[in-house]
Amino acid sequence: MVAEKVRKLRREREWSQAQLAEAVTRLGHPMHQTAIAKIEAKQRKVSVDDLLVLALALDVPPPLLFLPFEKDDDLALTPTTAIFPWRVWEWLHGEEPLPDRDTPEWHWGSEPALLYSEVRDAQKRANSARLGVRTAEYEGDHETISKAKRRHADALLALDAALREMAR
Repeated sequence: MVAEKVRKLRREREWSQAQLAEAVTRLGHPMHQTAIAKIEAKQRKVSVDDLLVLALALDVPPPLLFLPFEKDDDLALTPTTAIFPWRVWEWLHGEEPLPDRDTPEWHWGSEPALLYSEVRDAQKRANSARLGVRTAEYEGDHETISKAKRRHADALLALDAALREMAR
């Protein structure tokens, strides 16, 4: 899967293997063109470090390199475990356990990922509300400005609560 995705994305960018190797090397992960050739030919395993820097160089989310979103087939995680790609996505994000793996330990372990997601979402809402205040101030309507400021204050309170929960 990774081999095909790396080749496809590299070609979409009209890069040679040497150009991709140079981009990866510039990111501080020295890699020669022959390593890219071996990855694409499935003759070289891809480490997590390789996967992350390849995704960064190709400017894509890392799961895009190994999850077959374009297919309806299950993804073989192990020789005995095949899961639908979107279920794997949920598992990677700590949203849902894999089938038959719904244990208290999994939920305990996934809590930091879920809290991070909540903080990130609260930050986005606060930023959006702040822009809403600026827009309202530009338009000059006192009632609209007041409502926008209230939404911003509420969003900041929600962000504070999410950050406190994360710290706990």
